[in-house]
Amino acid sequence: MQHTGNLVSLNAAQIRNFWQGFPEDLTKIDTVYERMTDNKIVFFIGNRYWVFSNTIVDPGYPRYISDFGLPVESIDAAFVWPHNGRTYFFKGDNFWRYDEQGRKMDAGYPKKLSLWKGVEAKLDGVMGWSDGFTYFFKEQRYWKMRGGAVEVVSPAAHSTHRDWMHCDSASDPPQPPLPRDPADKDCSCLLDRNSASAASWCRVQLLAALLASLFLRV
Repeated sequence: MQHTGNLVSLNAAQIRNFWQGFPEDLTKIDTVYERMTDNKIVFFIGNRYWVFSNTIVDPGYPRYISDFGLPVESIDAAFVWPHNGRTYFFKGDNFWRYDEQGRKMDAGYPKKLSLWKGVEAKLDGVMGWSDGFTYFFKEQRYWKMRGGAVEVVSPAAHSTHRDWMHCDSASDPPQPPLPRDPADKDCSCLLDRNSASAASWCRVQLLAALLASLFLRV
């Protein structure tokens, strides 16, 4: 995805076509973020993580997420908050704050996700975007917060597959879309909001877009 909000391609890409070093039996990635300290990309799968320089895994990986001081078997989402440069890990209704410079977990964590007012637990992803907002994703929905704020701009969730994937669904309430290129007008997706398969498809497509965004920056 480009910083203008337009997709590079309407087709999802195979992760291993970009990043070399994942296990052959890879079926999904839990979350991914880019470190501000060295611009390396960190991928999480279950209780392990991989660090990539550009598109090649660094020697010595994967390693266990306990390196971060995380007392869980997996995490739901992770992102670096530009507001303070800290890395945040989310699991269920808890979150942790990590100091990349000192390579240690900040004291006093975990804390409750409810401190980020207006988002739901068990997130699928979180990221800061070039427009200055922070975006929280869950299934087919997302919420956003301004800059260093910790409360959503609007309590009503927005449609991920419409605003980010530029797909259309008649079941969605009208929402102002993100800027899009006229060349993308032919995109259409038939998604049932009550369908588990549709939600799964949306998460896969969202991950592909986020990974493509990271790839363009390296």
